[in-house]
Amino acid sequence: MESMKFAKPEEIVTEEGYTLAPFLLRIASSAIDAAFFIASFWLIFFFSYQTNWYPTLDDAFQISSSNVQMVEYQKLSGLVTIKEDGSIADIKSDNYEDYLHAIHDYYFVWNALDNAKNPDPKDYGVKDWNVTVLGLPEDVSLRNNSKYYEFQTNAAGKPIDTEEGVLKATLYKNPKKKDELTDNAKAELKTYFQKAYYATQKLLLSEPYYVALQHHVSNGLMVVLSLAIFIPFLIFYFVLPLFSRLNQTLGKRFMHLMVIDYRGKPLNKWFLSLRALPFLLTAIVAILLDSMVISLTIALVVFMVSWACATFTKKKRALHDFVALSCVAREDETYLIAAKEVEEETEDAQNR
Repeated sequence: MESMKFAKPEEIVTEEGYTLAPFLLRIASSAIDAAFFIASFWLIFFFSYQTNWYPTLDDAFQISSSNVQMVEYQKLSGLVTIKEDGSIADIKSDNYEDYLHAIHDYYFVWNALDNAKNPDPKDYGVKDWNVTVLGLPEDVSLRNNSKYYEFQTNAAGKPIDTEEGVLKATLYKNPKKKDELTDNAKAELKTYFQKAYYATQKLLLSEPYYVALQHHVSNGLMVVLSLAIFIPFLIFYFVLPLFSRLNQTLGKRFMHLMVIDYRGKPLNKWFLSLRALPFLLTAIVAILLDSMVISLTIALVVFMVSWACATFTKKKRALHDFVALSCVAREDETYLIAAKEVEEETEDAQNR
């Protein structure tokens, strides 16, 4: 029966006498380990952050309270609308004046508040409004340089830069009465003030107070995510193999695979510890970069390089196998006996 076990065409017996783990079994083993890891990750993340009834890390880092402050900050700015459920949304309107009024309130009402509701008031004035929002030139002598607005003028016809700009007469159906804008002017102004609206939102969200809240939330979430990642990682990829005689994760145990020295000897536990190093370093780098796209890209590259090694190298060794001088093979009773003997010899040496 043993000889039939080694006769399968997809299996390779090395010159040292052990049978390399078939590729599909390694995939199945990795999938089982990943399933346990992901399930544990979500359990830890859910019970440490998402639930309110549990003594959570969320409370410790005040993530939710900072989120509430961020939302409240945006609501009070007047640059968003409030839905029935209390959440916020961008203004959506066919009337350019709705965008104009929201931006105007931000410049002249919200930023005039100097209290706990707005810890970062800005001294925006008419000049800031005319130049930044209405597109008027800083030099009042160039009063007709804007497509839609111009400076108000005094009795002598000279522009006044201390007053807010007004729409040009050419935009009205009747330039003399200035009672109604043309349809084309309304459409253009809507597009213009939509862009100004989103630019003003960016201005609000770049204020030091809001940025500080964002960093606080981001750092708190990073700690929670780090714990949710490293706790199951240490359990399933480090602790369990370390205390298994055949250095098996749960996936390898189910698939009857083992980790041994690539020369065919039982793997030293110190080298087994090194097996987790590439994964650990990848996770640390991904977390420190604080960029989902870059982090996933690095993880994917490491994963592809590792599996390329496992596919094309002579003894099908992945990246972490080269680091630990290990190899994944079919489970064999002889290695279990050898591992047990090594374990007993180690214990005897420690007891002396």
